[in-house]
Amino acid sequence: MAGEKFVHTNPVFYGDASLGDGSFFNDDSNFTGVRMAGLGFSILRGLPPPNGAQTEKIQNCFGSAHANGICQFALADGSARGINPDTAQSVLAGWSHISDGVAVIDTD
Repeated sequence: MAGEKFVHTNPVFYGDASLGDGSFFNDDSNFTGVRMAGLGFSILRGLPPPNGAQTEKIQNCFGSAHANGICQFALADGSARGINPDTAQSVLAGWSHISDGVAVIDTD
């Protein structure tokens, strides 16, 4: 699955590659093109200024500034889906595993 990367909503942090808001075509930082989904990696909404653990979450998690925090994903079956940031991390983990044969039931 491919989804939107979280970009901090404070303009002071726009373009900050250390927070994952760099160009995908610039290899200065691997935080630009990689995000994780599943246990320990929820979909982010707005955060206060980054520091410590918050910086790590920004670098590693999906997220968006859409209404209600909905994050857009392209799924392997060819569909596109807006996913609620309150979706259980176990559901995100199930969606992010490839060919494991386990049916994922989204109860949200």
